[in-house]
Parts: sequence; structure tokens; C-alpha cells
Amino acid sequence: MLAGIFYYNFKDNPAALNTYKLKYLLLGSAVYFIVMNGLTLMLPPDHLSYPSMWLAIYGSMLKSAWGIFPSIVLLHLALHNTPSILASVLKHPILRVAARLSYTIYLTQYGIIYAIYKHVTYPLTYGGFTILVFTAATVTITFSIALLLHLVIEAPFNIMLKNTLKKSSIKKS
Repeated sequence: MLAGIFYYNFKDNPAALNTYKLKYLLLGSAVYFIVMNGLTLMLPPDHLSYPSMWLAIYGSMLKSAWGIFPSIVLLHLALHNTPSILASVLKHPILRVAARLSYTIYLTQYGIIYAIYKHVTYPLTYGGFTILVFTAATVTITFSIALLLHLVIEAPFNIMLKNTLKKSSIKKS
């Protein structure tokens, strides 16, 4: 989110790369990402020997590495070339649909996965086909419910909010 705000504020400023030393941030975040993922290989198979506080701190730092590094890579790609290929790809209409559905997908995905796996009463053998079937079912149901929620709840409220904001701006004028 912070990378998006940074891009929005500095997309027209070509000196933003030099001012904020984005190359050094990219290098530093890459090293942080590699070190944190490399430390995962050094963890013993039985994590109970470490205090849970240290494991929680390490887990939080590893999650942040997975958020910081891709964000800075995307910022670097978007700001490095002024007619950015990344910006034109991200403006594609298919990705705009995905962006509108992403919040409802986020809201419904955990519940759907939980419901699917809760109601499976026979023992599963995790072969490639079983995982493929469950993944396909989860993705299909998630996208269907997300689209339904978007069309029934989110889109009408967005239209109502835009109309309300238009009316309030007309009254102020």
C-alpha cells in the first residue's frame, strides 16, 4: 500500500529514483529477502527447542520480507522507465476487473476453504489429482461468490456513494 502511495505521488517526478535512493533500497531489500529465506533452511525440523517469542519475531520478519521486496521491485520497475511497461500492463482491463473483485475474494476465500475441507468426511489421499480438484473447486466457488457480492453489494453502494458525492459538491458550488 505504501508503495502504491509512493508511486502515485512521485510518478511524474523523474528525480524520485535519485532522491530516495531506490537502487539502494532495492539492493537492501533483496539482501534482507534472501537472508530471511535462507535462515528458514537453518531452522531445525523440531521448532519446539526455540522459545515461541523468537519464532514469532522471525515469522513476522519473514512476512515483511515477502512484502517489502516485491513492493520495491515493482516501484523500481514502474519508475525506472518513464513509459513503463509495468504501468501499461497494470492498466489492462482484465486486471481492473481483478482489482475490483480482489477485496471480496479476500473476504470470502478463508470461509470457503474452511467450508470445503470441513465437509469432506472421507480420508483424503493427497495425490496430484485430489489437490487439483479441490483447488479448482475452491477457486471456482470463491470467484463466483466474489462476483455475486460485488454485483449485489459493492457496485450499487459505489454508485450510490458517487451520486451522493456529486450532489454534495453541487450544493457547495
